[in-house]
Amino acid sequence: MIHGVVNQSCEATIPLVIINEKRQTKMIDAVIDTGYTGYLILSSEIITALDLPWTGIAAL
Repeated sequence: MIHGVVNQSCEATIPLVIINEKRQTKMIDAVIDTGYTGYLILSSEIITALDLPWTGIAAL
């Protein structure tokens, strides 16, 4: 079972571990999007820290 919290911005969040090919990990609090389309958006800091491949850039 997944347990989450509602943050100060009233967003539902869950803890999520991001793992790269070298098995390096980073824990983030992911915001649950009720209109989920199958994509996960990560900050450039996390992508760079874990040396993940860029597949696109989104302006938020």
